[in-house]
Amino acid sequence: MNAKNAPETPPSIKPTGTRPGGPRTPRGKATETDSFWGSFLSDPWRKAASVGLGFLLWLFLDSQVRRSIMVELRLESIDVSISVARERSGDTLDFRFPSMDFTVLRFEDSTKQEEARQITLSLSGPSHQIQRIDENPIFYIEPPVNELANGYEFDVRDIRAHNPDHQSLIDDMKPRRIKVVMEPNAEKEFVLSVGNVTFDMDLTREPNFKDRIEEEKIRFIPNLIKLHGTATSLDTLNPASPIFHADLRRYAKSGNLEARVRLVLRDDLKNIRVDPEAPFADITLRPDYVLFDLQLPVTLSHANPADKGKWETQQEMVGFKLNAAGAVENELSSKDPAAQQQWIERNALLYAVVPANADPKETPVPAILKFHNPDYQEGKDYRFEQPQVYIRPKGEK
Repeated sequence: MNAKNAPETPPSIKPTGTRPGGPRTPRGKATETDSFWGSFLSDPWRKAASVGLGFLLWLFLDSQVRRSIMVELRLESIDVSISVARERSGDTLDFRFPSMDFTVLRFEDSTKQEEARQITLSLSGPSHQIQRIDENPIFYIEPPVNELANGYEFDVRDIRAHNPDHQSLIDDMKPRRIKVVMEPNAEKEFVLSVGNVTFDMDLTREPNFKDRIEEEKIRFIPNLIKLHGTATSLDTLNPASPIFHADLRRYAKSGNLEARVRLVLRDDLKNIRVDPEAPFADITLRPDYVLFDLQLPVTLSHANPADKGKWETQQEMVGFKLNAAGAVENELSSKDPAAQQQWIERNALLYAVVPANADPKETPVPAILKFHNPDYQEGKDYRFEQPQVYIRPKGEK
C-alpha cells in the first residue's frame, strides 16, 4: 500500500482542565477579597456616602448624650494682670481684681455669714464637652473696678468660663451667693537696707557662707519702693526688721563672687503688694577660702639702696598661712603636701622690705607674697597672713 492510500491518523485530543504547572482554577469562581473590592469598586460613591453618614450619625448621637457633674473649686484672689490661660490651672474659682488698689480679706457665705473657702459648681451638657471641662476646669470672676469700693457679692450668673464654649454648661453653685470682704489699700514708701532682708543660706554645704557676704557692698535696686496694703498691715511694719527674703542657697560652693537675687516678702505679708513688683539685691561674696600651711625662703629688698647686702634673714625658710580660693585653691587642693610645697616654690616669691634708718634686729619685718602669674589676684584667689621676718647683719651668727 502506498502512502497515498494509507489511512489517516486521527488527531490527538489533549485532556481538558490541565495546563503546565498544575490544574487550572475554574473560571467564574471569585475569592472573598475579589468579591469585596469588586462590590466596592462597582459603586464607590454609594459606599463612601454610607461610611460618611455612619460617622455623622455617631457624632450626632454622641452630642445628644448629656452628663451632669459637680466640681469643687477653691476660692482664690489673684491680680487682674495674671493670665488666666497660661498661669492658672483648674480646681480654683479666681476672683480677679487690681491688688495694688484693694486687699481681699476673706470670702463669706452670704446666707450663713461665715467664711467660705470653696464653692461647688454644677455643670451639665454634652458628654464630650463635660469630659473636657472635667479634666481642667478654669473659671473666674472679674468684677468692674468701680463696684469694689464697698466689697463685692457674686452668684452663679457672675462666673465666667475661660473657654466660651463652656459658659452654657454652668447651671448652679453652692453656696448660692458669696461675699468678698475687701478693703482699699494705703501706700507707704520703704527704703531697702540690709536690716530689711533675711538671707536664706545653705549652711549644710558651706558652714561659713555668712562670713562671705560683704554687707557694706550690697546694692538694692531700686533703693526706694512702695508698699500697698491695708492701713493696719502697713502700720505694723518695722522699717528696721526683716520683711524680705533673699535666697542665696544656690550660691553655696558655687564659686560665684557676685549674686543677684530677687527680694520676696515674708509669707505672712502676702497680702501686701510691692511696687515695683520685683526689687532685687546685688550682693558681693568673698571667695570661699581654704587654708594651707606653706613655707618659702625670704628675699630681702631695701628701702635704702645703700643698705643692700647688709642684712640677712635669721630663718632659712619662713612658714605662713595662705587662704586660697579659685584657681590657686584648685592647684593646691589637687596635690599632696609635698607637691603643694613644690608648687608654691615654683609659682610664688616671699620677700620683705627692710626699712631705711631702722634697726630690724629690734623690729621684725613683715613678709609679702607675690605670685609670678599676674592672674592670681589677692582678695580674690588668695588671702595672705603676713608672717614676721627677723633679720640680722649679714654674717652675724
